[in-house]
Amino acid sequence: MNPDPFDHPGLRELKRSRWEEYKARRLARKARRRQVAIWGQPQRRFRHARTVGVVVALAAIVAGGAYALDQYRDTRPPGSYADLAVSAVDETKPFVNTPAQDWADAADGIVLPKAVAVGGFSAEQVERALADVKAVLVASRLERAMLEKGDYEPFLKLLAPETRGWLRKEFKKDIWPSSVATRVAEGSRLLPLPAKVKGSIVVAAGERAGELRVRTNYVFAYAFAGDGSDRIAVPLDIVAMQRVDVSFIVYEVGSGRNDGIYYERFAGFDYSMSCSASKKGLLAPSYLEPRAMGVPAEEGPREYFDPERAVEIEDGCADV
Repeated sequence: MNPDPFDHPGLRELKRSRWEEYKARRLARKARRRQVAIWGQPQRRFRHARTVGVVVALAAIVAGGAYALDQYRDTRPPGSYADLAVSAVDETKPFVNTPAQDWADAADGIVLPKAVAVGGFSAEQVERALADVKAVLVASRLERAMLEKGDYEPFLKLLAPETRGWLRKEFKKDIWPSSVATRVAEGSRLLPLPAKVKGSIVVAAGERAGELRVRTNYVFAYAFAGDGSDRIAVPLDIVAMQRVDVSFIVYEVGSGRNDGIYYERFAGFDYSMSCSASKKGLLAPSYLEPRAMGVPAEEGPREYFDPERAVEIEDGCADV
């Protein structure tokens, strides 16, 4: 009987590695359930979820020829293994092998929808409102002066006077208001590269006459310098992410309200970051501290980086 061409040591090793990865993930899920039973469900909204597994490249040489087997070819999208040690971390290309690797840079990632008349607003008024909201997002999440120095005054000038007064007080508190602006923690250093951005904007009439509601839903990914740390092993050790869902209200000129942008509501979370910095409303890379004893997240990097996913997802920071 001719030997089975697919019963080759290389293929058997591949099957065994896949089985070992499957078992490792099953054990991880059991460990999560045990930790939930011991610690209870986490209460904080900050994310720090990392998974552990094994990825093996497919390589098999049979009878002097190379066989490419579709059933073993990994077709999962880029970033599926961003929290696994599958390749060296390159600070010149920090987003490679993360879900954000193909996203647009900075403001280019904030793509405005075509402006059409909505409620009592003309298409031209809607276009201006969209441009104003984009400027707010850029000033609060992408400008280096805000990110690195906490210079919030240029950002406040884009908002309605009533909103400025409230936020100026928030910015002076001990905990940075990360729901409205991003700031890097002291001691952390961004790489000289633009953030990666993905999301969407939806415009609708407000609940009252003269109101325009602009809903924004974005993920911002920031690359940090590793500064030679031996803790860096995977792409997400130096890439931290913020999910930001914000609803703005713009008032029609002559409606009796002050011109400018008003915040209506906001939600979001951090992922792949320093938990201690996140408690202070600041952003820093996860490699700076050991992983806290908390409930590991069920979701993987692609779920956290997906702007269409619900924001109420599992917290991986310990609530201690």
